[in-house]
Amino acid sequence: MRSRRAGQDSACPALLRRAARALAILPSEQREAIVLFEIDGFSIEEIAGLQRASQSAVKSRLSRGRERLRRHYERLGYRSRRDGAPAGEALKLSEGRRS
Repeated sequence: MRSRRAGQDSACPALLRRAARALAILPSEQREAIVLFEIDGFSIEEIAGLQRASQSAVKSRLSRGRERLRRHYERLGYRSRRDGAPAGEALKLSEGRRS
């Protein structure tokens, strides 16, 4: 399926691989909701129709999936915006972590 946000610049291959690995940890319904919403640009209502679920269920899947991804990245040493980092800094390695 072609992304509705096709005009955006492509991310580097390493970042795409890292994101794909992170998405793979999610249950399929959460992963599908996040990809459809964040990458393909579908609305909550559209995703609800595709997943044959209520809009509330889709919102829960998005929220739980994002939380799981946030915890996954924090375990890897990345800071989240919840820690006060500016949006552009959110995925940079925390200070003191060595690769």
